[in-house]
Amino acid sequence: MRIPMPARQAQRTMEIRPHKLSEHPCGDQRQPPSTKSSHESLPGETLLQIRFDFSFFREEIFGPAALGASKVPSLRVRRTDRPRPRSACGPRKVDANLVAAPSRLLQKGCPPDPLPKTVGTLDGAAHPDGSCKLGSGLSCFVAAPGHASPGNFISIRTAGIILAVLGLCVLPSFSAVGAEPLPLRIGLVVSLTGVFGHDGALVKDAYALWMETVNKKGGVNGHKVELVVYDNKSDQATGAKLVEKLIVGDKVDLLLGGFGSDQVFAESAVSERHKFPMISGGASSNKLFERGYRYYFGTLGKATEEVRGCVEVLGTVTPKPKTAAIIGADILFTALACEGYKKYCASNGIEVVHFELFPMKLQDYNSLLAKVKHKNPDILLVGSHLLVAMNTVKAMKEVDFSPKAVAFSYGPTVPRFAAELKGDAEQVMAASEWTPRLPYKDHVFGSAMDFHNAYFGRFKRYPDYVEAASVGGAVAQQMAVEELALKPPLKKEHRVAIMEKLHARGFDTCYGRVEFDKDGANVAHPPVVVQVQGGELKNIFPKEHADAEMLYPFKPWKERK
Repeated sequence: MRIPMPARQAQRTMEIRPHKLSEHPCGDQRQPPSTKSSHESLPGETLLQIRFDFSFFREEIFGPAALGASKVPSLRVRRTDRPRPRSACGPRKVDANLVAAPSRLLQKGCPPDPLPKTVGTLDGAAHPDGSCKLGSGLSCFVAAPGHASPGNFISIRTAGIILAVLGLCVLPSFSAVGAEPLPLRIGLVVSLTGVFGHDGALVKDAYALWMETVNKKGGVNGHKVELVVYDNKSDQATGAKLVEKLIVGDKVDLLLGGFGSDQVFAESAVSERHKFPMISGGASSNKLFERGYRYYFGTLGKATEEVRGCVEVLGTVTPKPKTAAIIGADILFTALACEGYKKYCASNGIEVVHFELFPMKLQDYNSLLAKVKHKNPDILLVGSHLLVAMNTVKAMKEVDFSPKAVAFSYGPTVPRFAAELKGDAEQVMAASEWTPRLPYKDHVFGSAMDFHNAYFGRFKRYPDYVEAASVGGAVAQQMAVEELALKPPLKKEHRVAIMEKLHARGFDTCYGRVEFDKDGANVAHPPVVVQVQGGELKNIFPKEHADAEMLYPFKPWKERK
């Protein structure tokens, strides 16, 4: 998936169009009539035409008289069954790969024939195969329009030099003639389908809003941002392969991290190997930060720390709960959230009477909650994603389980939770790391509330803290690039400098303060607790940023309308 650039850039397209003609034993010895245009081929030839659809190239490089209003420079290719000696068939046979890769005219690494019709654009948009090969058995020559005789052909070596020089001279000068400079291409692998598809789509939208906002302000160091997005289908192995494709095949300048600790764990291993910084706002497993990596960063707090507030807020109520049941999905993030619950229950004098991890694909939530109800805990703490949280609340109602409080590690902060559960969502608590009323701001969106409103204006729904954390990571990386005055295409040493900058200083964003420790974890962000009240999320902890008092105890199901 490609998030599109402005339409005007899409017009600067380079096309290679094959035209197969009849075979001839030695086609290049037979001169065409002088009336033939450069768009025609000699017998036994295949003509591949490269079109440059911008007028300044025609006028300044070839001149208006040479090209006229409709003619374009062309590349002529001759197909032969075997190499031919120079004396027999004109210029010496040269095997070569001519690659039309994004933003480049010549490059190594190509797929086999047949050729795709459109193989690339000069603005960085990828063509179907990422590159183009003029396969073995092809000899390449260049002819100016209107000059199709063999005497006017030049060898591929000379053509390569000319095209390379034109690429160096013409492409960087786009801004001088009113065209866009090269984009800053940023790759993203995220779940758009599968079990994490809904959550991943929210992260993708957050990055898209960041890209659009930055581009409206002139881009990063004068270069528009372009996102190259792939769906990992909620599969770790698929995600790792797609990150490799972004780096090696698509040759993106930078990366951003997706959603889900398991997926990001696999994908960041690939980015670390290639020394590409990756900042994720949708993964927080402690294990992500225990690998000694230097290029992985997370804007969320560690999973065990994210849920600390959900336990500590209970120390502010009367009567104070004495027992707790802890359940959660048996995947990386949610399992560690449950360990965090257990740790902070112990430090706050709350006895854990039931602890259980269950499969992410669990179908029978009623039996699980009936078992927990039998233990009669004062509070229920759940390690969750959105669907786990929604299924848990539905099952609690069906088995009539009403503890004094219920809290989730993730889920209720997503607007869909309250929208679908309606009154059943009331008084549910959730770990969070951001609300729009917090006093955060940056140079891209303005305040946290400005981001909140901009997101709603774009997608007609409000963001949760994961979307804010994702944007916070994108802004932090943007600020590092801007301070280093880097411009695409980025090189290895540039990405090393970005990594060092991210470790060296903190960044103020609309998500809050971002400061990365040596292990890449954000150590500057305190945990927040929110509660659904009147269909809205209210910040109830910490007290200094609270906009409502905690509603306690949890209202029994039989007393709800």
